[in-house]
Amino acid sequence: MWIAEVDRLDRLTHSRFNLNESVNVLIEEHRCREPGFPPKMVRIQFVLDDIPHQLTVFKPVEQVTLADYPPAWLLISLQQVDAIGCSCC
Repeated sequence: MWIAEVDRLDRLTHSRFNLNESVNVLIEEHRCREPGFPPKMVRIQFVLDDIPHQLTVFKPVEQVTLADYPPAWLLISLQQVDAIGCSCC
């Protein structure tokens, strides 16, 4: 079941951001240890034009929906230029 959910998120990511099929998407679920954070989060990462992009959703994999993704025109906001400094992201 978990693999099917990860595959679903892979398809959602490609669809939302109109990614070429050759773009690999890494989907990881993590347990949050920071006080005040939900117990699980999903990190979605991919590289586009040699620039890493990352989206973090503070839900378990099976609860992430298309509504949790930003609009496609906000793709630039997912670029990882510098580390943000928190241990969760």
